[in-house]
Amino acid sequence: LGEKYAVRTKETGAGYIFPHGPLLVYIFMPFTLFSENTAYHIWFVLTIIFMLISMGLLSIFFKDKALYWLLISILVFFSYPLRLILEKGNNDILIMFYIYMCVYIWLKKRNNILIGLLISVAVLTKLYPLIFLLYFVLKKEWRIAGWTMFFCAVLGAISYYRLSISDHFASLLRISQTVHCQPGMLNHSLGSFVGLVFGYLGRRFSSLAFLISIWRPVSLIILSALYLPVLILIWKNNSRSPKIILKEISLVFILASFTNMTSYDYRL
Repeated sequence: LGEKYAVRTKETGAGYIFPHGPLLVYIFMPFTLFSENTAYHIWFVLTIIFMLISMGLLSIFFKDKALYWLLISILVFFSYPLRLILEKGNNDILIMFYIYMCVYIWLKKRNNILIGLLISVAVLTKLYPLIFLLYFVLKKEWRIAGWTMFFCAVLGAISYYRLSISDHFASLLRISQTVHCQPGMLNHSLGSFVGLVFGYLGRRFSSLAFLISIWRPVSLIILSALYLPVLILIWKNNSRSPKIILKEISLVFILASFTNMTSYDYRL
């Protein structure tokens, strides 16, 4: 994987650009010791374990444990998102595990360094957890934000050491191309949804063809209308009540699910 995806292959000149951070390749490297079938089954079991641990961490903040696990079982374990993750072997379960660990450690008023490390690993695995750096800035948790940026720089330098400058920019270009997808290209985000609708209307009705040219600014306006109230609410709220914090974290996850390049239906 490291040779084929994280670094462009010399044979083809420009192989498939791995759309995630190289750190993810190193995380999954131990699975190369097994056959693909065995590796899938190992990851299947680990996915269940990560899910149970994540749900268990959240259960600490709820008094009625029986009601909590009943609702979680209905909303999560029998849901499409989990089935998709189990089927596709998707690695976003790691992101959820890292973030829930951060929430647990933070609410228990423990190690800020460990929180920064977990967020940085999540960010270097996939880009969208960067929104949680913004969250801790809004909460004025400067030490957590500082350690997150520090570990992002250090771990990023270590995990990217095999990439040449041209390969690094090629990876950024791959992200840019995904963010600026054309109408009709599916990326499960708000921008792509608006692009699909405007693209269809523009092609179906000639009088509405102008919609194709304005779908990006319209998407940005709608996204801003979603983001700003939530960000202001988080910034003004100084409560450290676990339930309030969990509500805010949920809102941040939902916002991420509407954002280009960061959103897929199974994450929400």
